[in-house]
Amino acid sequence: MAVTYQKEQKKFSFFFKISMIFLLLGIVLNIFGLKFWGELSCFACCTVMLVGIEYIILHHITYFTSKKIERVISVLFYTGIVCFVLRLFAALIFKEDYYAGISPFMEVHGFYYLMGDIARLHSAIISYARDYMIDKGFTYCIPPFMIRSNVVTGVMSFAEMDAMMYKIEGEDLYLIGTSEHSMIGKFIDTITEEKELPKTLTSYSPCFRKEKGAHGIEERGVYRIHQFEKQEMIVVCKPEESPMWFDNLWKNTVGLFRSLDIPVRTLECCSGDLADLKIKSIDVEAWSPRQKKYFEVGSCSNLGDAQARRLQIRIRKEDGSKYFAHTLNNTVVAPPRMLIAFLENNLREDGSVHIPEVLRPYMGGKEFLGKPDTL
Repeated sequence: MAVTYQKEQKKFSFFFKISMIFLLLGIVLNIFGLKFWGELSCFACCTVMLVGIEYIILHHITYFTSKKIERVISVLFYTGIVCFVLRLFAALIFKEDYYAGISPFMEVHGFYYLMGDIARLHSAIISYARDYMIDKGFTYCIPPFMIRSNVVTGVMSFAEMDAMMYKIEGEDLYLIGTSEHSMIGKFIDTITEEKELPKTLTSYSPCFRKEKGAHGIEERGVYRIHQFEKQEMIVVCKPEESPMWFDNLWKNTVGLFRSLDIPVRTLECCSGDLADLKIKSIDVEAWSPRQKKYFEVGSCSNLGDAQARRLQIRIRKEDGSKYFAHTLNNTVVAPPRMLIAFLENNLREDGSVHIPEVLRPYMGGKEFLGKPDTL
């Protein structure tokens, strides 16, 4: 019996070592962002450990148990193997991550495909937001999607830059995380006549963000992603006018969301939560019926003269004296995250999605998406 026990112990040790290898591999893959393969390795670790335990039990307990118990254990043993094979088959043959609906060969969360009516809805919302801001008197702008380091360091702190921005290797260029950066950069080293103020711009751009430090936070779906499109607004104005413009900016976003039948609220950030350079900030949050809570869909910020000092954005009075401008920015709308609120709040009992009247001209006159009798 002692010899038999030693043999079984060696077999169990073999299974244990193999499972630990898979576990360590899974941890390493997750650290490097290969979350699908990391999950698969951890799944293999559990499977090998289960098989090992069942193997030892199967070959040890059958010395003194009935055939019925032996058959039950055999079923458990082969179930572990079958589960792993099926999971591997689904991943490699169908090439689809069962919980995220994306290709596992993209290797990380944060990327997506919008197809059909949803893609059209995405473009319609951007177009509606553009016209909405033009009607508010803002000048439409399509800015550069890459900016140089002197602009980056002028609009944000190093910590923010490191957490957000992608650098173009071998070039003094960064992909923008928001078009506010390149739009404010338009005024670098300029002197504007006071009579020309305020400068009110609204812009469209794709945005690229590393989302460093956000692993595990709303990773699945389109809530937290590395690439998205956004309609932005900025203001360059006199210092005494910036509080007034701050209120105007966030009210523009609230008005747009309510015109799309989406309930929203505003949340003013306390000083401890303010990012560097900001003197005041308000988040606009939309209601999620599914989660039964509000979530952020936009942020309005007054940066005072902080960016203007760094970028040397100056205003000249009639008497020739100069002072630094105040800069403000706010999100008009940023799909596809905003699509979460839109779809949930406009979902009807029959499964179709209601299209608000203001959006129908951009959707070819459609009043709904996905009506059952037209599918």
